[in-house]
Amino acid sequence: MNSRTGRIPARLAAVAGVAALLATAGQAQTSSAPAARTMSIEDCVREALARNHDLRIARYEPQIASNRLRLALGGYDPTFRVEAHRETEEEPGGLDDFNDPVSSSESDTMRYTTSLGGLTPSGASYSLNATAREASGDRRTTDDAGASVFVPFEVASGQATFLELRQPLLKNAWIDETRYTVRLRRADLRFSELAVREQLMNTVASVEQAYFDLLAARETVRVRQAALDLAERLVRENSQRVQIGVMEPLDERQAQAQMAAGRADLLEARRARATQENTLKNLIADDLAAWTGVAIEPAETLEAAPADLDADRSRDEAVRSRPDLHRAVIDLERRGLLTSFQRNQLLPHVDLVGTYGHAASSDELSGTIDQMGDGSFPFYAVGLSFSMPLGNRRARESHRVSEAEKARAEDGLRQLRQTIAVQIENAVVAARSSFERVAATREARGFAEAALAAGETKLANGKLRSYEVLQLQRDLTSARAEEVRALADYNKALALLRQREGSTLRHRHIDVETEAAP
Repeated sequence: MNSRTGRIPARLAAVAGVAALLATAGQAQTSSAPAARTMSIEDCVREALARNHDLRIARYEPQIASNRLRLALGGYDPTFRVEAHRETEEEPGGLDDFNDPVSSSESDTMRYTTSLGGLTPSGASYSLNATAREASGDRRTTDDAGASVFVPFEVASGQATFLELRQPLLKNAWIDETRYTVRLRRADLRFSELAVREQLMNTVASVEQAYFDLLAARETVRVRQAALDLAERLVRENSQRVQIGVMEPLDERQAQAQMAAGRADLLEARRARATQENTLKNLIADDLAAWTGVAIEPAETLEAAPADLDADRSRDEAVRSRPDLHRAVIDLERRGLLTSFQRNQLLPHVDLVGTYGHAASSDELSGTIDQMGDGSFPFYAVGLSFSMPLGNRRARESHRVSEAEKARAEDGLRQLRQTIAVQIENAVVAARSSFERVAATREARGFAEAALAAGETKLANGKLRSYEVLQLQRDLTSARAEEVRALADYNKALALLRQREGSTLRHRHIDVETEAAP
């Protein structure tokens, strides 16, 4: 031990010992480096569009909404019904109210009924039906000699109603439950399509953020590697100076301590890079097992291209393109639709009722059918029907609830518009600040590099202590890391601004196909 230095501090000796372990761990990690797959940000976006789990789940919603719309339209499907009944009946004889004898009878009747009915988009219900009845049997009676005999009989009758119509004039006139449901389902379909668009936008924005974070993590690894290289070079130079007696061992130990700390920082930077890489993989992959042993190598570098930042233009873009804003508008439409329906339910039932058809009667079924077709015996009816529940509390309270919910939705839409305006203003400020910070950190890094170069020259000439050079190295590493962070923050701020104004998909030239409404 050099007599000029005295005892080496125990902390520095421990750090120097840890350095060997960290170097071994770093060599082991390097030897098992995974295979690299170079990907641009466009490649990552394409993979996310095809494989992202959240997107796959969101794409089911328009399909479900379309099926629900078709289900609601099924309320207008007509119903066709066919019935055939056979009735056998025996009636006893006796005396009527005038004490005249009434003969007993036995009959066998076949009844055939067909009908077609349903609901029209105007709210009118219609029905077309035809009924034919064919009866035969024996009727007990008395002949001329006073003997009891059975007389056979056969008769056929029928009725064809060509139109039976009920058209609401007040309640259910301009909207009824079926029309309300159909309009609601159409709004739900548009709502679900916007939800898919919003999920697409959020996914692409998340991929952009993760990609820029991965770029920053890669550059941070390079910064930490460069810092470690500087520390190792200074350790070698200080060791030579100690050997020739122009430097104290304490300076060498300080350099070794910084070298060990640099290795620890490098390992932490590599861990952060791996974590950020997994974040990106989770966004672009549907099977992480397929990415085992594969490392994503970004094909791009961090740049700071100037951007046209205009808060007013971004707010106008948000009004046109923000899916969540359009969803809030559709939700307000749905509330208004419910209010209109509930208001209509306050009215009484006043319906126009009309019927037109032909009646027939013959000894044979074929004759009855001919008569119904000929229209020999027409019948018709026209009238009005009125009904209204007394009190009508259910309809009144339902209408009040729907009005309150609509008012709440209107306030929510106003709040969302204000929130979007604040988000855009903050995003524009953040982008401008980040761009200015890039220039400032770049200038600071240049000064730090110049300061270190001057400090190393002075150290070589014996005009500067080693610990001062160590401080200059730390300053340079910090400046480089700050420049990387500023570059990443600027690109992330631009991506966030595009997300806030709703232009993310247009910026990436992504078209969204929507479900065709039935």
